[in-house]
Amino acid sequence: MGNPIKSYRQLAHNGSIARLHRIRAERALGHPLPPKAVVHHADGTRSDTSPLVICQDDSYHKLLHRRMRVKAAGGNPNLDEFCKTCEQVKPAAAFRKERQHAQGRRVQCYDCRNTRRRELWRASRERADEAAAAH
Repeated sequence: MGNPIKSYRQLAHNGSIARLHRIRAERALGHPLPPKAVVHHADGTRSDTSPLVICQDDSYHKLLHRRMRVKAAGGNPNLDEFCKTCEQVKPAAAFRKERQHAQGRRVQCYDCRNTRRRELWRASRERADEAAAAH
């Protein structure tokens, strides 16, 4: 996997090297970006002229990407989620709520999670049976 920073255009700015999209965002704000701010390309490209959204932190930036993924798959970002395992759009109720996840829900639907747990359980039973047979 390549380094994403290298794909952004960089310029000399205030005595150092800065990425163009961050320079554009600071000019639009009229002052430097806050320390945790992340600049999001609203159209999904890394074009020098793409519309930008200044996110207060990485969590909000990830939320925007999740919503874009749901919309691109034909779902409603206000009602649906995208399962990273089966790569399908499903209603938000098909995902377990979890506070520690940035958006409050798992990235894997109940069906995929249960399938994976059954596979792990069967594998552990097979290992236990093999160990018992070996003794």
